[in-house]
Amino acid sequence: MSVLQFALLLSPDWSRFGGLRVITLNSHLVRFVVGFCGIVVSASNAQTPTFSLEAAARNGTPISPRLQSLGAAPGDIITAEIYVRDWSVTGATLKAWQATLNSADYQSGTFGSVKPKDFATTTDLHGFCSSSVTLGVENAMNAFIDASRVDLVQAGLNPFLNVNSVDVCGYRYGGAILGLGPMSTPGARKYCGTVVFEVSANASGNFVVGFLASSSESFLMQSLAQPITPLVFEPLTILVEPEIDLDIVSSFPPDGTIDARQPSQPDGSSPSGFTSIELVFNGDPSSLKPADFTVSVDPAGPTPSIIGLSPNGNSLIVTLNVPIPAGKWTTITHNDQTSTQVRVGDLPGDVNANGTSSPFDTLVLIDSITNPLNQLELWQNDINRSNQLSVLDIARHLDLLNGAQTYIVWNGQSLPSP
Repeated sequence: MSVLQFALLLSPDWSRFGGLRVITLNSHLVRFVVGFCGIVVSASNAQTPTFSLEAAARNGTPISPRLQSLGAAPGDIITAEIYVRDWSVTGATLKAWQATLNSADYQSGTFGSVKPKDFATTTDLHGFCSSSVTLGVENAMNAFIDASRVDLVQAGLNPFLNVNSVDVCGYRYGGAILGLGPMSTPGARKYCGTVVFEVSANASGNFVVGFLASSSESFLMQSLAQPITPLVFEPLTILVEPEIDLDIVSSFPPDGTIDARQPSQPDGSSPSGFTSIELVFNGDPSSLKPADFTVSVDPAGPTPSIIGLSPNGNSLIVTLNVPIPAGKWTTITHNDQTSTQVRVGDLPGDVNANGTSSPFDTLVLIDSITNPLNQLELWQNDINRSNQLSVLDIARHLDLLNGAQTYIVWNGQSLPSP
């Protein structure tokens, strides 16, 4: 059978598929051609004709260089690409090729699946892949060949390209040309197609997604009767680790801390207070963004905003644009499946952290400064923020209680009850 006869057996119906020109290959012809082996072209050990499936992007972020093994989380979107290489070890040119994914691999992990995105609402729309009921429709957005790519395996040769995502659950990609096919450059990978996978919400385990190795499903040919063999198939491995519910387990300063120090200098300059809080999580918080948190104050009023997140292991330093306001609780909430939060207060003069400033705090302050065995945190007794304790802190405490200079009278002021 001549190349021209082969071309005429291709379906004449052109269609638009994802903006690409595609044509449907005659599957019966393919089986006949592969079955009629003719001359077998063998590869050397040094270079073997190989199909590979490689990750090109995760959640829209490109991966370069491509990976054949990567980690993922439930719900992730993995864009994978099919490549072929080293088919010309004996001088063979590539006239036709086909690569079919193995649909059984979609559920090769411990739980859940890694299937082409929108699989259930396209290919398996009527239960075709689960009970052979009725065919679905093309999954054109998630299974396609980008004919504009310069690394396309038969680029510049006007190939007939096909993706079948309707009556094969594993998705079949193919291409053929009428003239002389291209030769390979040792080790150079050539693009064959793209498939977009979605990791199911309940997925976990090691998913190894590869090809159907049957000669009727995945093959390379230098002419109708000359398959290029042997073929090697390299799958894509996706290790899915379920996301944990990321919770705040501790902080510095600790939850419930009350800053008793001066809110500013007596003349009102240098507004002061906590501007950063270190949060410790039960997992790695490096992927968190400011939008994953809510900052609130009680009583209501102007609220600080997050301007920086600095991860270090399981810790995350949250930096605010202004000090937490005096006379209020400031709460930082991590918005997750189970929201967790840390609340820090600022109440000038409240040395014993009971939520109210009073003369009794002066006695506690004096005792902490004069009695080495009764030390408090600096945010409780370093009232003038000098980083050292002295009688000057006692004097400044009295200023706060009595409302000296620009201070309001903090004596009797309280924070809202929890």
